[in-house]
Amino acid sequence: MNNQNVPKKSYIRCKIFTKSPFDTREGRSRYAYENFKQYYGKSVLDIGGYQGALGKVFKGKYTNIDLDESADLVLNLDKIERLPFEDKSFDTVVATDVLEHLEHFHLIFDEICRCASKYIIISLPNQYSYFQSRLDKGFGSNKHLGLPVEVPKDRHRWFFSFIEANEFIKERGARNNFEIEICEPHIIRSASAITKGLITIRDIVDQIRFGKMTEEKYINSYASIVWWVLKIKQTKIK
Repeated sequence: MNNQNVPKKSYIRCKIFTKSPFDTREGRSRYAYENFKQYYGKSVLDIGGYQGALGKVFKGKYTNIDLDESADLVLNLDKIERLPFEDKSFDTVVATDVLEHLEHFHLIFDEICRCASKYIIISLPNQYSYFQSRLDKGFGSNKHLGLPVEVPKDRHRWFFSFIEANEFIKERGARNNFEIEICEPHIIRSASAITKGLITIRDIVDQIRFGKMTEEKYINSYASIVWWVLKIKQTKIK
């Protein structure tokens, strides 16, 4: 289905690609900086930043928390009750594809909000799209949510759709005095579907299955990953 016919919310800006704009952790970190550069202040806390790729492109004060021994602060986020920083210690807090790995998703999200003074940048996978394609084919697996023979070193703790994730970000953010500035779903389509506006077999199946395609259903069906930028709400002077 051509997403031009799908109604849009003001803060949602879908980006359509023929393939993902990054395929490594380092590439994802570069994208997080280059695409949202205006939301970085003078200091950044990178939650789950692995080996600190974001710090190589961001030139301000950079702090990386990860299990990797090269991180500025080696920390297991599922074994803490509070991040070791004062309130609003960083202009921007970044967490790209990390919260879904945590049992304490809610706690760490709240802590991210507590430590940010201006902006938060978060990305999460859209598992609905990933699994729908495999269900349609009748085969396929997921390394983060499947059942491998050997015990995995890491896995996702949560299975959620874009709709659930967006509601969580909006409502939980509001509790912490943050609001959504941008929601950026990444839609992966074929080159012909993009340039010629072609309707694919999957589009037809989805239309039969779901009926009229709302914005949320469209993103649920096609988004591979979703990014959010949250900004702190300004206190009104009475």
